[in-house]
Amino acid sequence: MNGMFWGTMSLLAVDPIFGGAVELMTRACTLGGGAVTGWGVVLLGGALKDKNGVSMDTGIWQIIAGVIIIAGGQLFGNLVGTP
Repeated sequence: MNGMFWGTMSLLAVDPIFGGAVELMTRACTLGGGAVTGWGVVLLGGALKDKNGVSMDTGIWQIIAGVIIIAGGQLFGNLVGTP
């Protein structure tokens, strides 16, 4: 590999198409996680207004799920070496 060790070489340097796909997936996860988090905030706000405990739980779990999706997408992007 042109005198470089595989461990020090970024996958993005090997294949620019792969790099573009990874960047697209990272952005999609961030956008999707943001949408899920936003919907969770809307659910939580409605539940607080109505004083509905079950809906509060749903909203809180929706927010947590959105944050996990965002974190997973960012972690994936960092592991494969997106800039």
